[in-house]
Parts: sequence; C-alpha cells; structure tokens
Amino acid sequence: MKRLFCAFVLATIGGVGVSADDVSPSLPVTVPVKKLSVATPTTTEMPAMIAVREQVEPTLPDARLPQYQLSGSQSDWLPHLPQDGGGLRFLLALPERPLLIEAEITIDGEPFRKIRSQRVSEILKVAKEPRSNIEVSAPTESSDDAESVESPPNEVEGATETTEVAPDPEGESDADEDAEAESEEKKVAEPTEPPYSIAREGSEFVRRYLDAVGRDLSDEEVHWLVSHRLEGPELLLLNDNFQQFRAGQRPAFEVLDRNGDNRIDEEESDSAVKSLQYCDLNRDQVITFAEIGEIAKDPRPRDEKKHAAGRLVYPVAAADQVKNLYSQIAGRYSPGKPIDEARVPRFDDDQDGQFSAEELERLLTGDADVAVSLNFDRQSPEKSTVTLRQLHDSVAEDASFSPTGEGIRLSLGHADVVISGVQGPSGDQVSLGAVQDGYPILPGLDPNGDGRLTIREMRKLSESLRVFDRNADGQIETSEVPGTIRLCIGLGPVVDEELAAIRRNVAPGVTTDVIGPEWFTRMDRNEDNDLTREEFPGTDDQFAALDVDQDDLVSAQEALDFEKQQPSE
Repeated sequence: MKRLFCAFVLATIGGVGVSADDVSPSLPVTVPVKKLSVATPTTTEMPAMIAVREQVEPTLPDARLPQYQLSGSQSDWLPHLPQDGGGLRFLLALPERPLLIEAEITIDGEPFRKIRSQRVSEILKVAKEPRSNIEVSAPTESSDDAESVESPPNEVEGATETTEVAPDPEGESDADEDAEAESEEKKVAEPTEPPYSIAREGSEFVRRYLDAVGRDLSDEEVHWLVSHRLEGPELLLLNDNFQQFRAGQRPAFEVLDRNGDNRIDEEESDSAVKSLQYCDLNRDQVITFAEIGEIAKDPRPRDEKKHAAGRLVYPVAAADQVKNLYSQIAGRYSPGKPIDEARVPRFDDDQDGQFSAEELERLLTGDADVAVSLNFDRQSPEKSTVTLRQLHDSVAEDASFSPTGEGIRLSLGHADVVISGVQGPSGDQVSLGAVQDGYPILPGLDPNGDGRLTIREMRKLSESLRVFDRNADGQIETSEVPGTIRLCIGLGPVVDEELAAIRRNVAPGVTTDVIGPEWFTRMDRNEDNDLTREEFPGTDDQFAALDVDQDDLVSAQEALDFEKQQPSE
C-alpha cells in the first residue's frame, strides 16, 4: 500500500504569523512537520484490497540496497556524540560556501539519543528477568482414547486387502506381548521446552543471546545488538548520491530560454505562455510537469555546463574527526587542486590550509550559522514542529526567511535552503538528508503545488516569472535562479520519501481546491477545476449566467454559488 504524505495546514505558531501580509517574520519561526500516514482506502474498494501498515520498518545495517549510509560518515559521527544528547552539528555544502548548522532533536521532549538509551536499558532489564513458565501444549486424550486410535500391530502400511485366518490363542498372546513391548519402545518423554520460534521482541532476542554466551552483557553490547540486529542505528544519514541527477534539472528554464543563451530575455518572457503551451502534448489545456520535462529534452548543447551536486552533509563531531574534514571540504570546493592550494575561507581564517586549534574549537562549540530545533511528539504528531531559532550575524545580513508549505525557506542570495521535518508512524530512528533540488523555476509557477499548470495559472505566468528577476532588468539570468537545497530531518527512515519528490512552493494558508457539484465534475474533462466554453455543453447564455466574474471560466465556487441560488424542490 502506498504511503502518502499528509501536509498539515500551516498555522500561526509561537507568535509568528504566516499570512501573506507578514513580509519579514522575526525569529524564532516555527512550522509543523509533515506526518507520514497510511493511505486510507475509499469505501468503494473491496475489503480484500485493504492493506494496513502500522509502522515503518527499521533500516538495519544489512538491509539490501538501502537509501542510507550505514557506514562511513555515520560511524564517524555517532561515537563522538553524547550518549544522552540530541544535538547534531554539520556543514551543509552550499554552491559557494559551507554553512555550519546546529540541530537540536527531541522525541517526546527528550534528546533523541536518550530515547534510545532508555530503550536499551529497558530491553536489558526485561531480558534479565526470570523466564516465565510457558505451558507446553501436549495431547490431552485419555489412554483409552489413545488406544482406540492406535493402528493394529499387524497392519501394514499400504496394504489394501487382508485375509481372515482361524484364531490362534497362543499366537494372540504372543502378538499382544509384542505389541505391548513395541508400544513401550515408542513412548517419548514429553518436551520440557517450548517449540522454537523466532524472537519477536527485542527483550526475547537479548535473553536468548544471554543464554548463549553465558554471561552478562553491558549496555554498550546491548546497544550494538539493538542497532545492528533489531531496530537499526538511532541516526541515519541519506546516501550522498541520492537524487543527484536533479541538481542540474531546469526544464522550465530551458523551455522558456528558446535561443539557448542561458537567460530569459524580455521577448522570451512575453512569449512564455506560448512556449509552455507547446508542451501540452495531449492538448487538454493543462500542462503537466512531465510534459514540460519531455519537451526540455533538447539535444542542442548549452553554453553552461550543468552543475553536479556532490556531497552536501559533512558531520562535525570531534576534533580528531574534524581534522580530516578540511581535506574533504577543500576537495568539494576546489576539485583537482592540491590540499595546500585549496582553501576553505569560511572557517580557515589564517588561510594556512588546515584547521587550527582555535578554528576547531569554533567549529565544535561556537555559534552556528543556522540553529534549528525539531521536536517530535509520538503521541500527538500534530504537535511536532520545526523551529528556526537563530541566525549568525554573518548570515543574517543577507538572509531572508519565511514559512512555506514545505517547511522554512531560508534565502541566502546565492542559494535557497528549505528546512523541513517529516514524521513516520513510530520508532525512535532519526534520519537526516539533503538534496540539491534543481528545478529553480518550475515549482514557482504552480501555486497550488499539484504538478499541473492550468489555464487560470497560465494567466498569471508573467507575474510569477517577474519574481525571479531579482535585479529588475527585464531578464532572468541563471544566477538569479539558484538551485534550492532541501534539508530534511525525520523521525523514522522517511526522509528519502520526502526528498524523492519535487518540492512544492505552496504558500501558507493556501487551501485545497473547492469541490464543485456533481454536474460540474462530470463536465470538467481535464480536471482543472474550471469549465471552459468548450467543456460546457449548454448555451452561451447559460455559460454567461454561471461565469459571474466574466473571466471566460466557470470555477467550482461559481458553480456552487449557482446551486445555492436555485430554489429547493
């Protein structure tokens, strides 16, 4: 059964308004996380088709083809974190510079690592308790009943016919004695242990392990068993190459850039509607993202080579681990250059090609560029939140931020970062990942985030494109539409599902489309929630009576208003 992401409507939380009138909200900014839920079948489905999955299976180190790193960066990170802590520090590699991020993660009000420690202690405590006496099921028939179902001693398996013979008293006595002796030999002692079964509880698994090794286990050993054999590690990092192909994807830009010079000039902006209408392959007056992507597959070479994302998340946990971080960051921003020539000016103040003790201390304990908090509530998921708490002065000067339907958008001039959270049905695993999303323009043209450009949305295309012209020179340069990096932290192994789809630029407060009456739905052949004159089978006068605002479209709301005005029968 497919699982669906159900986005809760953003509200005013923590005293921060999310209406369109709030141009510059103040910190902290808090938005809800997304809840990962099981798809609910409709009442018309057959009962046999209904499948319910109550929880997300944990990701274990021996999982096949996992979407997460189960060695490498993760093993460099976890050993250096406080056992009962909930804070993570990491560098997020933006296109021009790395960003130091600090994330405080709690589950039910406790640091996320403390939840796992409590879980380990609970499993070990239960495993050490005396094993309860388990009733062993055995036959309860009486001896008489047992004898009544026993086969005769002289019955031969597979025999189909017997021959009657005269009774022989001496022979019968000998046969009885042989049968009694054989019956005694066949008697088997009743089992003293229950039949073997797979351990379904963590405590039972550890109890059997204790019996096998014949000694007590430490919390560290039980923690290893829980992480590697039962519930997976408490922290999962998304694979570095996850969805990397999307970094250079910009189908809408390439469709609008008709001459391929990597800019959308005024003439191309004026013909934007015509360019996108050319993508309507099935001619239903609705242009889908898939159709735009199909037309954008232009074999002609572009002047600018598409940029690959590369690794985005670099853990920062301890001094000995961070020393090796310099070479990794230097290689990220200066590929092919020797280490002594590659520089990371953001954190290497003295430009000596290494992190000094003071620079290391600042990385590990100093103020982060961006500080966020994620509070997961397993009992009431609607109370789970993501909070942007603080911005460093060096970042805040050029930064702007706002809540969106995807999370919190942080615009830094050279890049946009969307910080979000997602929550699975259960578990205590925390997953973290980032992708460079690409698609710099396409989501901004789709206000309701349904992946389709309708006639009504196309009428506002010029207004939507004007937002991307940051210097107001009438042209949209590639530098004005930087890629969006999406950073997601989830409860459970779920961030891969959240980051697998293209982002949705739905503004807070945008509600779902109004559902029109039944006759309206039947006429709406392309399902864009509007009726054109071609779709409406009535007369011109009837269409005009429905089209109250005279925009040549009958909306679902206009159809509902018309229904309300009709006299009831």
